[in-house]
Amino acid sequence: MRVRGVLRPWFMVALLGLAGCGPAPVYQVRRSALVMHPTPPLRTGAPMSEPVEIAARASTVLMPIAPHEARDANADLHVARHNLSTSVRFRVSARGDLGLLFETGLQPGSMAIAEDSLALPDVGAVSGAGVTMQYAVELNQRVSLGIAFDGLLVAVPYREVLRCVENCEGISDFDRDATELTPVGRLALLPSYRERNVTAYGGVTLVNHPVAARRQVLDTWSADISDRIDPGPLYTLLSAGLDYRATPVLHLFTEGFIPVSRSVASYGPSIGFGVRLSLR
Repeated sequence: MRVRGVLRPWFMVALLGLAGCGPAPVYQVRRSALVMHPTPPLRTGAPMSEPVEIAARASTVLMPIAPHEARDANADLHVARHNLSTSVRFRVSARGDLGLLFETGLQPGSMAIAEDSLALPDVGAVSGAGVTMQYAVELNQRVSLGIAFDGLLVAVPYREVLRCVENCEGISDFDRDATELTPVGRLALLPSYRERNVTAYGGVTLVNHPVAARRQVLDTWSADISDRIDPGPLYTLLSAGLDYRATPVLHLFTEGFIPVSRSVASYGPSIGFGVRLSLR
Protein backbone atom coordinates (compact mmCIF):
# COMPACT_ATOMS: atom_id res chain seq x y z
CA MET A 1 0.00 0.00 0.00
CA ARG A 2 1.33 3.44 -0.89
CA VAL A 3 0.55 6.64 1.01
CA ARG A 4 1.61 9.82 -0.79
CA GLY A 5 2.85 12.88 1.10
CA VAL A 6 2.32 12.82 4.86
CA LEU A 7 0.50 9.86 6.33
CA ARG A 8 -3.27 10.18 6.11
CA PRO A 9 -4.80 10.90 9.55
CA TRP A 10 -6.90 7.74 9.58
CA PHE A 11 -3.84 5.65 8.81
CA MET A 12 -1.86 7.09 11.74
CA VAL A 13 -4.85 6.72 14.08
CA ALA A 14 -5.06 3.05 13.13
CA LEU A 15 -1.34 2.53 13.73
CA LEU A 16 -1.37 4.26 17.10
CA GLY A 17 -4.50 2.39 18.14
CA LEU A 18 -2.84 -0.90 17.37
CA ALA A 19 0.27 0.23 19.21
CA GLY A 20 -1.85 0.95 22.29
CA CYS A 21 -3.18 -2.65 22.29
CA GLY A 22 0.22 -4.27 22.47
CA PRO A 23 3.90 -3.83 21.60
CA ALA A 24 4.47 -1.10 19.02
CA PRO A 25 5.28 -2.32 15.50
CA VAL A 26 8.90 -1.80 14.48
CA TYR A 27 9.68 -0.78 10.91
CA GLN A 28 12.80 -1.07 8.81
CA VAL A 29 12.91 2.09 6.71
CA ARG A 30 14.53 2.71 3.31
CA ARG A 31 14.73 6.17 1.76
CA SER A 32 16.05 7.67 -1.45
CA ALA A 33 16.09 11.35 -2.43
CA LEU A 34 16.89 13.55 -5.43
CA VAL A 35 19.51 16.24 -4.73
CA MET A 36 21.54 18.73 -6.76
CA HIS A 37 25.25 18.19 -7.32
CA PRO A 38 27.42 20.59 -5.23
CA THR A 39 28.30 23.89 -6.95
CA PRO A 40 30.17 27.10 -6.08
CA PRO A 41 28.39 30.49 -5.90
CA LEU A 42 27.20 32.05 -9.14
CA ARG A 43 29.90 34.74 -8.94
CA THR A 44 33.39 35.80 -9.99
CA GLY A 45 34.41 37.38 -6.68
CA ALA A 46 34.88 40.78 -8.36
CA PRO A 47 32.65 43.73 -7.43
CA MET A 48 29.62 44.48 -9.60
CA SER A 49 30.28 47.00 -12.38
CA GLU A 50 26.63 48.15 -12.63
CA PRO A 51 23.75 48.61 -10.13
CA VAL A 52 21.90 45.43 -11.20
CA GLU A 53 23.12 42.06 -12.47
CA ILE A 54 21.12 39.09 -13.75
CA ALA A 55 23.06 35.83 -14.11
CA ALA A 56 22.28 32.29 -15.27
CA ARG A 57 24.41 29.13 -15.30
CA ALA A 58 24.00 25.56 -16.51
CA SER A 59 26.43 23.09 -14.92
CA THR A 60 27.01 19.44 -15.74
CA VAL A 61 28.97 16.63 -14.13
CA LEU A 62 31.30 15.78 -17.03
CA MET A 63 31.42 12.00 -16.82
CA PRO A 64 27.96 10.39 -17.22
CA ILE A 65 28.61 7.81 -14.53
CA ALA A 66 27.21 7.52 -11.04
CA PRO A 67 29.16 9.03 -8.15
CA HIS A 68 30.39 6.44 -5.70
CA GLU A 69 28.81 6.17 -2.27
CA ALA A 70 31.30 6.68 0.54
CA ARG A 71 31.94 3.79 2.87
CA ASP A 72 29.58 3.81 5.88
CA ALA A 73 27.69 6.82 4.47
CA ASN A 74 24.34 4.97 4.75
CA ALA A 75 23.01 7.31 2.06
CA ASP A 76 20.69 6.61 -0.85
CA LEU A 77 20.69 9.54 -3.25
CA HIS A 78 19.99 10.30 -6.87
CA VAL A 79 22.31 13.19 -7.75
CA ALA A 80 21.23 15.50 -10.57
CA ARG A 81 23.82 15.51 -13.33
CA HIS A 82 22.50 18.83 -14.69
CA ASN A 83 21.93 21.89 -12.48
CA LEU A 84 20.44 25.24 -13.51
CA SER A 85 21.00 28.41 -11.48
CA THR A 86 19.85 32.01 -11.82
CA SER A 87 20.24 35.11 -9.66
CA VAL A 88 19.27 38.77 -9.51
CA ARG A 89 21.75 40.94 -7.59
CA PHE A 90 21.66 44.57 -6.46
CA ARG A 91 24.71 46.68 -5.61
CA VAL A 92 24.36 48.12 -2.10
CA SER A 93 27.84 49.68 -1.84
CA ALA A 94 30.91 50.13 -4.04
CA ARG A 95 31.97 46.54 -3.31
CA GLY A 96 28.98 44.88 -1.69
CA ASP A 97 25.77 43.40 -3.09
CA LEU A 98 22.64 41.43 -2.12
CA GLY A 99 20.37 39.33 -4.28
CA LEU A 100 17.92 36.51 -4.80
CA LEU A 101 18.90 33.04 -6.00
CA PHE A 102 17.02 30.14 -7.58
CA GLU A 103 18.51 26.72 -8.36
CA THR A 104 17.21 23.44 -9.73
CA GLY A 105 18.63 19.99 -10.44
CA LEU A 106 17.05 17.96 -13.25
CA GLN A 107 15.85 14.41 -12.63
CA PRO A 108 16.51 13.19 -16.22
CA GLY A 109 20.06 11.82 -16.27
CA SER A 110 20.37 11.81 -12.46
CA MET A 111 22.92 9.41 -10.97
CA ALA A 112 22.22 6.94 -8.16
CA ILE A 113 25.08 6.58 -5.65
CA ALA A 114 23.96 3.18 -4.30
CA GLU A 115 23.72 -0.02 -6.34
CA ASP A 116 20.44 -0.98 -4.65
CA SER A 117 18.96 2.52 -4.78
CA LEU A 118 15.19 2.90 -4.64
CA ALA A 119 13.43 4.12 -7.77
CA LEU A 120 12.26 7.71 -7.29
CA PRO A 121 8.85 9.14 -8.21
CA ASP A 122 8.71 11.10 -11.47
CA VAL A 123 9.09 14.61 -10.03
CA GLY A 124 11.14 16.23 -12.82
CA ALA A 125 13.52 18.25 -10.63
CA VAL A 126 14.71 19.26 -7.17
CA SER A 127 14.53 23.04 -6.63
CA GLY A 128 15.42 25.70 -4.07
CA ALA A 129 15.37 29.47 -3.57
CA GLY A 130 17.09 31.87 -1.22
CA VAL A 131 19.40 34.83 -0.81
CA THR A 132 22.93 35.58 -1.97
CA MET A 133 25.43 38.22 -0.82
CA GLN A 134 29.05 39.19 -1.40
CA TYR A 135 31.64 41.72 -0.37
CA ALA A 136 34.71 42.10 -2.60
CA VAL A 137 37.82 43.15 -0.69
CA GLU A 138 40.16 45.28 -2.84
CA LEU A 139 43.70 43.87 -2.83
CA ASN A 140 44.96 46.17 -5.59
CA GLN A 141 43.53 47.92 -8.66
CA ARG A 142 42.91 44.63 -10.53
CA VAL A 143 42.75 41.99 -7.81
CA SER A 144 39.83 41.41 -5.44
CA LEU A 145 38.93 38.78 -2.86
CA GLY A 146 35.22 38.04 -2.84
CA ILE A 147 33.64 36.74 0.38
CA ALA A 148 30.32 35.22 -0.70
CA PHE A 149 27.44 33.54 1.09
CA ASP A 150 24.36 31.76 -0.31
CA GLY A 151 21.47 30.50 1.80
CA LEU A 152 18.70 28.40 0.24
CA LEU A 153 15.72 26.29 1.23
CA VAL A 154 15.58 23.30 -1.09
CA ALA A 155 12.46 21.17 -1.61
CA VAL A 156 13.99 17.67 -1.72
CA PRO A 157 11.70 14.95 -3.16
CA TYR A 158 12.12 11.47 -1.72
CA ARG A 159 10.65 7.98 -1.59
CA GLU A 160 10.31 6.13 1.71
CA VAL A 161 9.59 2.41 2.10
CA LEU A 162 8.60 0.99 5.51
CA ARG A 163 8.59 -2.74 6.17
CA CYS A 164 7.37 -4.13 9.48
CA VAL A 165 10.01 -6.37 11.13
CA GLU A 166 8.65 -6.83 14.69
CA ASN A 167 5.18 -6.99 16.28
CA CYS A 168 3.59 -7.11 12.85
CA GLU A 169 0.27 -8.86 13.48
CA GLY A 170 -2.41 -7.01 11.52
CA ILE A 171 0.13 -4.44 10.27
CA SER A 172 0.77 -3.72 6.58
CA ASP A 173 3.95 -2.55 4.92
CA PHE A 174 3.69 0.73 3.07
CA ASP A 175 5.63 3.33 1.08
CA ARG A 176 5.15 6.99 0.32
CA ASP A 177 6.44 9.80 -1.89
CA ALA A 178 6.91 13.25 -0.35
CA THR A 179 9.04 16.40 -0.25
CA GLU A 180 10.99 17.93 2.63
CA LEU A 181 12.47 21.43 2.92
CA THR A 182 16.19 21.26 3.62
CA PRO A 183 18.64 24.18 4.13
CA VAL A 184 21.68 24.47 1.87
CA GLY A 185 24.37 27.05 2.63
CA ARG A 186 27.56 28.07 0.86
CA LEU A 187 30.49 30.13 2.07
CA ALA A 188 33.22 30.93 -0.45
CA LEU A 189 36.49 32.80 -0.85
CA LEU A 190 36.79 33.90 -4.50
CA PRO A 191 39.98 35.69 -5.63
CA SER A 192 39.68 37.40 -9.02
CA TYR A 193 41.90 39.28 -11.48
CA ARG A 194 40.26 41.76 -13.87
CA GLU A 195 42.09 43.01 -16.98
CA ARG A 196 39.95 45.14 -19.30
CA ASN A 197 37.07 42.92 -20.46
CA VAL A 198 38.35 39.64 -18.99
CA THR A 199 38.08 38.46 -15.38
CA ALA A 200 39.90 35.33 -14.26
CA TYR A 201 38.68 33.86 -10.99
CA GLY A 202 38.84 30.81 -8.78
CA GLY A 203 38.06 29.88 -5.24
CA VAL A 204 37.29 27.54 -2.39
CA THR A 205 33.68 26.86 -1.40
CA LEU A 206 32.18 25.11 1.62
CA VAL A 207 28.68 23.75 0.98
CA ASN A 208 26.58 21.20 2.87
CA HIS A 209 25.51 18.02 1.07
CA PRO A 210 21.91 16.87 1.88
CA VAL A 211 21.58 13.18 2.77
CA ALA A 212 18.68 10.73 2.91
CA ALA A 213 19.34 7.99 5.46
CA ARG A 214 19.20 4.75 3.46
CA ARG A 215 18.45 2.38 6.32
CA GLN A 216 16.84 3.14 9.67
CA VAL A 217 14.74 1.32 12.27
CA LEU A 218 11.73 3.15 13.73
CA ASP A 219 8.80 2.25 15.93
CA THR A 220 5.24 3.43 15.33
CA TRP A 221 5.61 6.52 17.48
CA SER A 222 8.61 7.87 15.58
CA ALA A 223 7.65 6.71 12.08
CA ASP A 224 6.02 10.00 11.12
CA ILE A 225 8.15 12.55 12.97
CA SER A 226 11.72 11.51 12.18
CA ASP A 227 13.90 13.74 10.00
CA ARG A 228 13.97 12.07 6.62
CA ILE A 229 16.38 14.44 4.87
CA ASP A 230 19.41 15.66 6.78
CA PRO A 231 21.34 18.84 5.77
CA GLY A 232 24.40 16.61 5.69
CA PRO A 233 28.14 17.21 6.00
CA LEU A 234 30.20 20.07 4.58
CA TYR A 235 31.84 19.55 1.20
CA THR A 236 34.86 21.50 -0.08
CA LEU A 237 34.87 22.56 -3.74
CA LEU A 238 37.75 23.98 -5.78
CA SER A 239 36.78 26.12 -8.77
CA ALA A 240 38.24 28.29 -11.57
CA GLY A 241 36.68 30.28 -14.38
CA LEU A 242 36.86 33.03 -17.00
CA ASP A 243 34.35 35.84 -17.54
CA TYR A 244 34.39 37.83 -20.82
CA ARG A 245 32.50 41.10 -21.16
CA ALA A 246 31.36 40.86 -24.78
CA THR A 247 29.33 44.10 -24.72
CA PRO A 248 28.70 46.77 -22.07
CA VAL A 249 25.71 44.66 -20.97
CA LEU A 250 26.49 41.03 -21.85
CA HIS A 251 29.07 38.82 -20.11
CA LEU A 252 29.84 35.23 -21.15
CA PHE A 253 31.58 32.90 -18.73
CA THR A 254 32.78 29.34 -18.30
CA GLU A 255 34.03 27.61 -15.18
CA GLY A 256 35.11 24.25 -13.87
CA PHE A 257 34.91 22.85 -10.35
CA ILE A 258 35.40 19.65 -8.44
CA PRO A 259 34.37 18.53 -4.93
CA VAL A 260 37.38 17.22 -3.03
CA SER A 261 35.35 15.89 -0.08
CA ARG A 262 34.16 12.26 -0.09
CA SER A 263 32.04 11.87 3.05
CA VAL A 264 28.83 11.08 1.11
CA ALA A 265 29.88 10.39 -2.49
CA SER A 266 32.96 10.79 -4.68
CA TYR A 267 32.47 13.12 -7.64
CA GLY A 268 34.32 13.78 -10.85
CA PRO A 269 34.82 17.28 -12.31
CA SER A 270 31.94 19.48 -13.45
CA ILE A 271 31.80 22.31 -15.97
CA GLY A 272 29.46 25.29 -16.17
CA PHE A 273 28.54 27.84 -18.83
CA GLY A 274 26.49 30.97 -18.41
CA VAL A 275 25.68 34.60 -19.08
CA ARG A 276 25.54 37.76 -16.99
CA LEU A 277 23.64 40.93 -17.81
CA SER A 278 24.95 44.16 -16.21
CA LEU A 279 22.10 46.69 -16.09
CA ARG A 280 21.93 50.34 -15.07
